[in-house]
Amino acid sequence: MENYGSIGRLSKTFGYKGEIKINVEDEFIDLLKTEEVFFVRLGGNYAPLFIEKIKFENPPTVKFENVNSKEEAVKYCNREIFLQAEKLKNIAPKASTLNFAWAKDFLIIDTEEKVIGEIKDVKEFPQQEMAIVEYEGNEILIPLHPDLVLGIDEEEKVMMMDVAEGLLDL
Repeated sequence: MENYGSIGRLSKTFGYKGEIKINVEDEFIDLLKTEEVFFVRLGGNYAPLFIEKIKFENPPTVKFENVNSKEEAVKYCNREIFLQAEKLKNIAPKASTLNFAWAKDFLIIDTEEKVIGEIKDVKEFPQQEMAIVEYEGNEILIPLHPDLVLGIDEEEKVMMMDVAEGLLDL
């Protein structure tokens, strides 16, 4: 079984020809110049998306083969992008500046003790840190803010949060 490593996220569509803005961790930017394929998780598997072209703007945009319209591109938006781990082995990870980096692998439950899901990763966005959580087969982003964290059980790796109404329906 192949291993994969996250390098960032596909963000939102750009234009009408199937381009997507991407947010890539700084240490992986140089890899964009040589890569031919990204992987995204679809249905629990890593699916290849072959790169047609990348524009190095701020943020960069990517156009994938066989994704030729905004409607086709939308299904890949807000997904984490991966490369084969072998390609990442010589890249030094940047030191974490995340306040909630420790929360990876914690289980989030809401105020009614309903299990939301396990935190797969913590990413920094301009406004705040976000937990990437698998919920009902989809990856969702949950804001991580001290005011929303109601309790933490470090031994059981459980975090009780005040999850905003409607957030899980997005």
